[in-house]
Amino acid sequence: MNVSMINDSISGQQRSLNCFVYYHTHWDREWYLPFREYQHRLLKVVDEVISALQTHQLSCFTLDGQTVLLEDYLEFRPHQEETLKKFIQTDQLSIGPWYVMPDEFLVSGESLIRNLQRGLSISRSFGEKTFTGYLPDTFGHSADIPMILRHFGIESAMVWRGIQPQMPWFWWESPSGDKIWTYHLTEGYFQNVFHMGKDFEEQTTFFNKWSQTLQDLTPDNIPVLFPIGADHLGFMKTSPSLINQLAPQAKTTTPDKFMQAIPDAKTSINTIHGELRDFKGPYLLPGVFSSRMYLKQWNRKLEWRLTRQLEQLLVWEQLLGLSPCYEKELGFLWKMLLLNHPHDSICGCSIDSVHRENETRFEQIDQLSTAMVRDAHHAIQAQLQTPGTVLVFNLSDALFTGVVELQQDYPLVGLMPEPLPHSQVLSEETRLDESFLRDTNILPLSENQALRRKTLIWVDH
Repeated sequence: MNVSMINDSISGQQRSLNCFVYYHTHWDREWYLPFREYQHRLLKVVDEVISALQTHQLSCFTLDGQTVLLEDYLEFRPHQEETLKKFIQTDQLSIGPWYVMPDEFLVSGESLIRNLQRGLSISRSFGEKTFTGYLPDTFGHSADIPMILRHFGIESAMVWRGIQPQMPWFWWESPSGDKIWTYHLTEGYFQNVFHMGKDFEEQTTFFNKWSQTLQDLTPDNIPVLFPIGADHLGFMKTSPSLINQLAPQAKTTTPDKFMQAIPDAKTSINTIHGELRDFKGPYLLPGVFSSRMYLKQWNRKLEWRLTRQLEQLLVWEQLLGLSPCYEKELGFLWKMLLLNHPHDSICGCSIDSVHRENETRFEQIDQLSTAMVRDAHHAIQAQLQTPGTVLVFNLSDALFTGVVELQQDYPLVGLMPEPLPHSQVLSEETRLDESFLRDTNILPLSENQALRRKTLIWVDH
């Protein structure tokens, strides 16, 4: 029997397998090997893909929905940038929309937005025009993903973990009411049957079983999708000829193009609401929520600092006409933070050397953002504060009434100011004057001393 014709055991009639295939590699940037070792492998994988596209052995290939792979590849292959752009612009190489493939529950919603924003910007700069929310391996999915994708004009998604629907196609709706057309990779993205040296009989048996499973779940005339590839695998040159024998009617595509092949009978498809956290389907690895907790804590602290402190202070500087251009610095901070958000990084499920690199990235963000917040505070204070007053910054979303701790430094020369009325002095100590941290004309010399006073005061909104 031609494998592209699957027997319907219920009706006894032959059903045509409306099948698409896509060639891909799934790329964990760091996991059971550290980043640089994986990067070396990435160079070989993308070199092979480019060669296969140039020689027409391959019609199109998907780089896992992550534009960071372009940056990692071009770091050592800058001469290939125009070649990549040509293949992307001609729909032979599919990239984006994400910058990295994040864990959706261990990072903030704002981080997901910045991730997508950065990924789309890079994708479009290379000439990519169409996108689907490709998320084949994250450990469950946030209820707000449809809303976030729709905000950026993306109308579809492709997922695997966290769901066991009755059919591969479904509508996915956020609590906001935003709805996207979604495809479930029911048998997973990980399909390495053509890479592992199996004989043709084994490959045929595997493909038949996969085909029957999808046909049993899928209504007539609705297409199904077969991924060819897996974690860190390159293009297998024999794959196209094998697919041609197994399913001669199968059409080669990319995830974004496949999602445009939407059947007419969409109204009869189920709608699934909210989070995709079903444990009855593909496993979710819930243990990662508590592994290497220090990574989660550090990440949350830095997300808060960037969004709730630094960026708000920079807006105030801008409004006061004080702000220099910090676009490059902010771009660096967000890039370094996002590089720690892939699901094998922030989840803390990789080898020790990987997470030592995570700590190094967090440390760099910590250092630069601390300096920028300090300078922003001082610049605004110098502009707005008048003698005898104290300027208190409330960067929360709500009005605040209560006790605030002040930390003030005074030169040791001259009269020492009296404590503020109705305040409580906690401590006073002589220490190095820290003006050098923000003033480029001062050095941390031992003779430059100051009195540091910590005081509790009551503030009322």
